[in-house]
Amino acid sequence: MTMLSASCQQRESVRPVVTCWLRLIGLLALCLCGGSAFAQVDYAEPRHLSPSDYGQWESIGGFRLSPDGKWFTHLVRRVDGQVRVVLAPTDGQAAPREFEQASGFRFTDDSRWFIAREPSEEGSGSQMVVVNLRDGSVHHHAHISSYILAPRVGVVLGNVPAQRRDGDRPALELLHLDSGERIRIDHGRQATLSPDGRRAALLTQPPKGNQRLIVADLQTLEIQEVGQAGQFDSRPLWHPEGDRLALVQRDGESSGAAGLAVYAAGDDVGLLHELDQRWEALCPAHSCVLGERIRGVGRLRWADGGGRLIFAVGAGNDTGNEALPEGLDIWHWRDDPLPPRRQRQRDDAAPLTVAAWSPEQDSVTVLARMGPHRSVRLLPGERHLLIQDARPYLPHFRERWHDFNVVDVTDGATSTVVKRQEDVTASATGRYLLYFRDDQWWTRDLQTGRVVSLTRDLEVEFNDYTRVSGREQDEPFGHGQWAVGDRWVLLYSRFDVYRASPDGERVERLTQGREHRIRFREHRLDWHADPPDETSALYFSAFNEQDKSHGYLRHEPDEGARWLINQPRRLQFLQKADAADAFVVMAESATESPNFHFTDDDFRTLRRVTNTNPQQSAYHWAGDELLHYESERGQPLQGRLLYPAGYEPGRRYPMVVLIYEDRSDNLHSYHPPRLSGLFNQRVLSVEGYFVLEPDITYELNRPGLSAMESIRPAVQTALDTGMIDPDAVALVGHSWGGYQTAFAITQTDLFSAAIAAAPVTNLVSQYNAVYRRTGRPNANIFETGQGRLTSLFWETPGPYLENSPVFHAHRATTPLLMVFGTDDDVVDFSQGVELYNVMRRSRRPVVMLAYEGEGHSFRDQDNREDATRRKLQWLDHHLKGAEGQPWMNGANQFMPATLRQAAAYVDSAGSDTDTP
Repeated sequence: MTMLSASCQQRESVRPVVTCWLRLIGLLALCLCGGSAFAQVDYAEPRHLSPSDYGQWESIGGFRLSPDGKWFTHLVRRVDGQVRVVLAPTDGQAAPREFEQASGFRFTDDSRWFIAREPSEEGSGSQMVVVNLRDGSVHHHAHISSYILAPRVGVVLGNVPAQRRDGDRPALELLHLDSGERIRIDHGRQATLSPDGRRAALLTQPPKGNQRLIVADLQTLEIQEVGQAGQFDSRPLWHPEGDRLALVQRDGESSGAAGLAVYAAGDDVGLLHELDQRWEALCPAHSCVLGERIRGVGRLRWADGGGRLIFAVGAGNDTGNEALPEGLDIWHWRDDPLPPRRQRQRDDAAPLTVAAWSPEQDSVTVLARMGPHRSVRLLPGERHLLIQDARPYLPHFRERWHDFNVVDVTDGATSTVVKRQEDVTASATGRYLLYFRDDQWWTRDLQTGRVVSLTRDLEVEFNDYTRVSGREQDEPFGHGQWAVGDRWVLLYSRFDVYRASPDGERVERLTQGREHRIRFREHRLDWHADPPDETSALYFSAFNEQDKSHGYLRHEPDEGARWLINQPRRLQFLQKADAADAFVVMAESATESPNFHFTDDDFRTLRRVTNTNPQQSAYHWAGDELLHYESERGQPLQGRLLYPAGYEPGRRYPMVVLIYEDRSDNLHSYHPPRLSGLFNQRVLSVEGYFVLEPDITYELNRPGLSAMESIRPAVQTALDTGMIDPDAVALVGHSWGGYQTAFAITQTDLFSAAIAAAPVTNLVSQYNAVYRRTGRPNANIFETGQGRLTSLFWETPGPYLENSPVFHAHRATTPLLMVFGTDDDVVDFSQGVELYNVMRRSRRPVVMLAYEGEGHSFRDQDNREDATRRKLQWLDHHLKGAEGQPWMNGANQFMPATLRQAAAYVDSAGSDTDTP
């Protein structure tokens, strides 16, 4: 607490004062709110944090609250790669139990058992560990490598690999946790639970003979054979009523004739219906495949209340085009997509027929003929297919427009419902389509065909006007979920949540965020829960754009909205126990490691139930504050300023400015120190730097120039505090932040050094390149995305030239370090080469680190660490005066010995003189 208090005292003396004491009070309140079973680490004198210490820092991965709210488990990942699962009682009355290198944890619905997967005692693979939450006993099942849990009945379906079984036979084991009874099924595989979770269907795959379809009663562990086939090509698919199973099967092995089969799996068992080779008549090509998976639909699906089975037949990768020699691609000007995109789509362009089979009537209805640029999805309610067709708008250069058609699965009737739209979503029952057009939300009723605007009478903007882009239509702020029966849908403005009926007759504002600049959004406690009804409480997350505080709100049907919690910290991941009024929520700040806290329904007391990074108190650690400033265009903006570790009032420090777009929302963020290869704020703080993360606003056709109008005043506001050395400020960024960094040093001498990782440097050449990650052209990214350049470069070249670093780099005097992976699939490596060549030719100080085979974000940990160390060496040399490293001087120098002399050298030699 001493360090934070000192920071607060210092901040009171500077112009950009923030609510530091409120945050300090919030942290004190947390410390006073209940006991904890976790030991506290107390060190008398903090010490400096070094890279060798980083490995012990932790972050929380997955987490679960038991249904009764009495237990909490979470995954902890350390920077050094170690992983463990922690299980702890939420009352804090017992010590946590830890499982090293564990994963895959679950509770049973009655909260009596905890199951996880941990490394096998044999040294390879994994085993199952089970904890009895009533008596605390732990049971290891070394023979089970993976499992499916039937949580309602407390039964585990465990996979037993062949090498762990007598006779070298793989098996499925059914284990009843309460009784301890177990049964093994040799050669068992592919188990699926019934809709009520009380039975399981599974297949056996013996080395010889027919495969068997088996149903197991998970309450009694009785098994019954349902049918046999030469080979089953799909998982068993349960009928919604849980009394039938559908599969793709073959008479013999893979070469046998395929067909669809429905088996009775209730009181009676056996083959009910079969669709044999008749499906081959539907095939769109000469080589037919009856597959388990249907693009956009998933696996085989029951539809129309279980009356029809949706399936697909296709031709694999056979598109009917000429077979080209290996290594040859043909780029035709009328083609869409480009060859790189086609390579990523694999079989997405293959001819495909989607059909519905009615087993009771033994009839087949063709629903859709699919192919390139057409995709399909089954809408909720499973009565309609939605066909998305891009063909009328090809080739796509800007927005990706589509026509949307719906197909009735009962008779195949097709109708066009929405034209020239990028996307649509469906209501809970599938009756309504929801889409955003002309800055309004619209619905289309698939029963009546009626189209209405839900927001036409509201004097509030639902289009995201805060994001400047070249799009024809702004994207919306978004929407939440639909109510049961499609009674209403939640819609978002910038700050508030509205509840609108799909007929447009009723719209109600549920929150009051606009008045206080608080952004509310629906928070779903359980993404697998049924849609809310008229009696359901709704939960909303809250974020204050002014002070960056976080909170949660609950809206009751009769009582309206009330605050549950609101604090000057980052609050995330609110979760409720399934069967109790018990909650957990994660809280963090720049000085407070992220931890979960337990509370009951009144939210008056928070009890910490996790304990990440207790070692932090052994080291110097710094907090952050919020700066307020205006852009040069008069727009009010904010920035996050993270202090150096061990900050001493009265001393001036170097500062690193880390940029992308909006960064101030990182206030209250906790960053574990790691050698990441990008830019880690905490590492910079530990190394004695202030870290400024400013917000940046843009104007169309001025991406670089308008960014400068935000960056310059942000830096000046930080300098005005008097805590920062104006001769020791660096600018750094990655990707889009790298572009702005490379451009900034051509426009100002404000910075003593710069680091641009994977920067775009030539807007013309990058515009004409292919985004290798997707295989699509880059043009739409420039015209409707981050580039914010609305015209074609050959029609209006000015904005492209004026905002490209390579066309101004001959004026740069700031030493620039570029970092690139030679296999970058987002920004071409050639972008780095272009800027390097321009700066080298004009004798401007530049060094580029090129990591062979690395992509946009480095994959190899050694390369990540190496890049981070070299970045720090670069900053230390130019901002702290540390001796330059040999790699900074080059192998065959034609420049002065130190880059600090570069500016004077350029002034004296000129950019057009011969190499000395």
